[in-house]
Amino acid sequence: GLRWEYNGVISEKYGQMSSFDPTVQGGGLRVENQNGLGNTLYKPNYRNFAPRFGFAWQPFHKANTVVRGGYGIFYNQTTTLNGFYTLATNAPFRNPQTFTSTTTNPIQIDINPFPSALNANSNTATGINPYFPTAYAQQLSFDIERQFGQNLLFDIGYRGSKGTNLPLSYNPNQPLIGTVLRPYQNFGNITYYVDDGNSSFNSLMAKLDKKLSH
Repeated sequence: GLRWEYNGVISEKYGQMSSFDPTVQGGGLRVENQNGLGNTLYKPNYRNFAPRFGFAWQPFHKANTVVRGGYGIFYNQTTTLNGFYTLATNAPFRNPQTFTSTTTNPIQIDINPFPSALNANSNTATGINPYFPTAYAQQLSFDIERQFGQNLLFDIGYRGSKGTNLPLSYNPNQPLIGTVLRPYQNFGNITYYVDDGNSSFNSLMAKLDKKLSH
């Protein structure tokens, strides 16, 4: 069979979402419905085709030996409230900040938890790759079953899975090694979502079943 899936992209009714943009000199923000951007921060994907098939074969034309297999592609719907919602907490609609204590300007929670001397580079942001494809997994199985007598069944098989375009996040604004300077001086910590994740699973499985008998 063949399945087609469309997982819509997230957006805000009034366009109050933005994404950090690393292509802007010094870092900037892409805001919904501004500067030619539509009401989404990443492009929709209309090519999520998921073929699936399986088979069962009796190689010796006897019921006591069966070969089975299957393959399928399965797409993943991004869990919006597991991270992407922070795109709605960016500037200019909100002002999230991170203050990093230093020896010269320590943060004293009970006296001055937000020292003005640390305001520079305190603005935090979240961003997403504008070409963010849908994550998917390819799953494969292959089994050989052999029946011995009336009550005993032996099964040996392979299970495999390959994940592609899995969502990851990283901070592209870590301070440069040996300094306190950040690559994007107008920002503090940045959470940036990309689709660089991959996974691989391979296993050999064996099973021996015996029916209850008198």
